[in-house]
Amino acid sequence: MRTGAAAAFLLLLPVPATRAETPAAPDWAMLAECSAVFGAVSRADGYAGADPASLAQSAAVAQAFHARAITLAGESGQPEPEQDVASIIGYLDERWDKRIGAITSTASNLDWISYCTELGHAYGVLPLPG
Repeated sequence: MRTGAAAAFLLLLPVPATRAETPAAPDWAMLAECSAVFGAVSRADGYAGADPASLAQSAAVAQAFHARAITLAGESGQPEPEQDVASIIGYLDERWDKRIGAITSTASNLDWISYCTELGHAYGVLPLPG
């Protein structure tokens, strides 16, 4: 009987995590990644037959995401927001420039475009002012 009570007690104890949980990236870093996504589109030569106006709009969206990332980094307490965003944007630009060939044909890329659209609306980046 005592063994059963001890076993029941042990079942009530919290179980330690078997692996460390990865913290979520801050929103300013996600805004920077969205800047890289749209920047890659704007730099793509003839991306899916896009016209110059569409490429220019993609560049404007990328710049808007980048500016909001810096602002939010500062609001979040980053001591050097411009440098913090700059420290990741080079890697992100390179990563997305390599993925541009399949930007609309890969499910994960489409997920990113959808996510960036939602994030852009949430932070007032989208729609761009007329």
